Amino acid sequence: YLAPPELTAMQPFVWSIAILTIMANTLLICALLSNKWLCRQRQNKFMLSLAMADLSVGFIMPFNVYREQTEFLFEGMSARQMFCKCITSLEVALIYASIYHLLALSLDRLYLIT
Repeated sequence: YLAPPELTAMQPFVWSIAILTIMANTLLICALLSNKWLCRQRQNKFMLSLAMADLSVGFIMPFNVYREQTEFLFEGMSARQMFCKCITSLEVALIYASIYHLLALSLDRLYLIT
């Protein structure tokens, strides 16, 4: 059984976004950790935490595409339902973590200028 064409066409795009997200956040983490002066600043600790949260989102993105593509293959099976629930829950938790890190970073920058 083949997946619908719109999901098949979307897969390379999601994989490229996931790889770009992983590479960019890995570079940011390496840059922040390689310099001790950058590690000691409070703002950069927020950036490091945000990069780790976004790196986790980048790792979970391809699994979401896999979940959507195999939706028609495993209808009614408990293993597929468990996989779907785990991936969806993990994805929501990681995206919320990323959003809350952005909020904390914005509040920190606001307190810095006031």
